[in-house]
Amino acid sequence: MRGRSDVVDAVGVTGQPSDPRTLNARVRLAARYCQGGHDRAALLELGERIIAEVHRVLGPERQDLLLVRAVSISSYPAGGRAEEALAVAERYPVPDDEE
Repeated sequence: MRGRSDVVDAVGVTGQPSDPRTLNARVRLAARYCQGGHDRAALLELGERIIAEVHRVLGPERQDLLLVRAVSISSYPAGGRAEEALAVAERYPVPDDEE
């Protein structure tokens, strides 16, 4: 498992915010924030910054989108923002939503 410095290094490798490797590193960082009980506001800000780009660049079926979407949706209610969780689910649908 990679450490935090590896994530930062991966972000710096390409220098391009839309590069798939950069997006993957940011998604992993958001997941770590969620798992580690970090500041929920920082987690939500990170998720909001990257989810649209992950959806656009990597597509709706990519594991990275599923992860950042799940992290965001599960974090909003805990921050008292349940309606925003529903909005994220509607804005970034995934194939499993249709079943």
